[in-house]
Amino acid sequence: MEEPIGLDERESIFRQSVRTYGGTLHLIRWFAGHLLVLLVGLYFILVGGHPFIGGLVVAASVLVLGYGIISVPWAADTAELHLQDDGKMGLDHVAG
Repeated sequence: MEEPIGLDERESIFRQSVRTYGGTLHLIRWFAGHLLVLLVGLYFILVGGHPFIGGLVVAASVLVLGYGIISVPWAADTAELHLQDDGKMGLDHVAG
């Protein structure tokens, strides 16, 4: 039988969940930006008749996605800081 988890462990799990949620939202936003820039680049290549400009825009879309991936840990840290700024340090309102 599993023993119940303590308040400190619940707070740790909650903080990890907030960090994961913040990082996931950050990555989704940057991926959406990547898709938008990629579609513009593909438009220039396929429809607009400007393959060089389209290629530059497609390359920029890769950079947008790369920055989004690299900056996920910073976004997770920021999400945890917002949690602390709100005065909600985990599940401290739950009685042990």
